[in-house]
Amino acid sequence: MRRLTLPILLLAVLLVLGGCTAKRYRMAIMDFDVSAAEPQYAKLRSAMPELLTQNLDRYRSIYLLERQDIRRYLEEIDSEESEKQRFTRWQKLGRKFRADYLVAGSVIRLGQNFVLNVRLFNVERGEIAPGSSFTQSCIQESEIYERARTLSMGIDQYVRRRAVPTVFGRSSSEGVPVSLPVANAASGSTPVPPSRPR
Repeated sequence: MRRLTLPILLLAVLLVLGGCTAKRYRMAIMDFDVSAAEPQYAKLRSAMPELLTQNLDRYRSIYLLERQDIRRYLEEIDSEESEKQRFTRWQKLGRKFRADYLVAGSVIRLGQNFVLNVRLFNVERGEIAPGSSFTQSCIQESEIYERARTLSMGIDQYVRRRAVPTVFGRSSSEGVPVSLPVANAASGSTPVPPSRPR
C-alpha cells in the first residue's frame, strides 16, 4: 500500500505544479508626455523611455518589446486626443504587439521640481491598471536617472504580484498598492535595492 501512496502523491504534486504559472509580462514603453516651459526638457519625451528600458530589462518578470518596432505606431497617437480616444489607440497598439501592458508616463516641471509619473495600461481591459501609478520627484535633472530606477522597481513589484505562481492562472492581486522607497529629505536621494541577476 505504501509503495502505491508515494507515486500517487508525486503525481498529485506534479499536476498542481503543472497548473501553476509564473508569467513574464510583455510590455511596450510609450513616449512620455512632457510639460515644461524650458524647451531643453523636451528631450525627456524619448529619454525617459530609454532610461526605463535600461532599468526594466534587468527584471525577470518583464519582457520588453523593442521600441524601434513600435516607434512609427507611437507617432500616430496624438497627445491632444481625449482619454477615451487615446485608450482605444493604446489598446489597438497593445493587441497588435501582443503586449500585456503599455507603460505610459509624464514629466512635469513644477517650479524647481521635476515630477515623474508612470502608470501601466492594461491592454486586455483597455484601462489604466488599478494601483499601477507611481510618482517620484526631484530637483536636479541629474537625479532623474535615479528616480527612473525607483519607478522601474515599482513596475517590477507590481507585475511580480501579478506573476506570483498561481494555480491554473488565477490571480487576484491587481489593484494592490505597491510602496516605493521615500526620498531622503536631507540628501534628496532614494534608496534603491541592488539589481537581481537574470
